[in-house]
Amino acid sequence: MRLHLERIEEIKPEKLLNLLEICLRLRMEDPSLKLTNAFRLFNGFYEGFPGLTIDRFSQTLLITEHDPRRATQPGLHDDIARFYVENLPKLNGVLLKRRASKAAGERKGIMIFGERPSFSMNQTVWQGSTASKRALMA
Repeated sequence: MRLHLERIEEIKPEKLLNLLEICLRLRMEDPSLKLTNAFRLFNGFYEGFPGLTIDRFSQTLLITEHDPRRATQPGLHDDIARFYVENLPKLNGVLLKRRASKAAGERKGIMIFGERPSFSMNQTVWQGSTASKRALMA
């Protein structure tokens, strides 16, 4: 399902949170996701918010931001993290990767909520499509 929104510059945080809510509900209704503990929750490239992807890896949420313009929107990623922490059970950490940042630490990821994952975020197995990943648990 593709949801259409205005251009990036015109999107308000409330509209994004509404879109996240719709996408989360649709993902949670997908029976195939009950078989894995890692999957894409939000793909902004398809859902009208290019540059933003959100993945769940077991108890860790990974927010990946590719659009450098959203760095000027303070609190946006915190709002996203808060939404998922309040709506997903057993989530104990949120990692934000700003891929366009000049700071290496931000590109690799900074914790914006909770604790570091107990596994490497680089340990993944692709399951057919880019929207379906499963983390390897040690």
